[in-house]
Amino acid sequence: MFEPLARIVIDHAAPKPGVAPKTATDQEMEFRKRRLQQAEADAKAQKEAQAAEEKKRNCQRATEQVQAFERGGRITRYGPNGEQQFMNEQEVQAELANAKKAADSWCK
Repeated sequence: MFEPLARIVIDHAAPKPGVAPKTATDQEMEFRKRRLQQAEADAKAQKEAQAAEEKKRNCQRATEQVQAFERGGRITRYGPNGEQQFMNEQEVQAELANAKKAADSWCK
């Protein structure tokens, strides 16, 4: 009824000609090398994930800042002596432009 597509024969007993069998030490070294490579790949992936999360948070903050400046109203900031100061319209427009630049750079 059904014909086999292919028959695979594996001969574990016969080593390949010209290739010496690996010693336990060689196998251990290869294992450690693979494990180190996997650990490095995992660390890189984790670092990239953290960078993406930080970029997402910074984008959200920048967008919220733009929205706050666009809503208008009285906007304050703290002066050098720690007192709250109201921003005039020119200062608000300058800060809005800076916030838009920051949002554009973080939210690409």
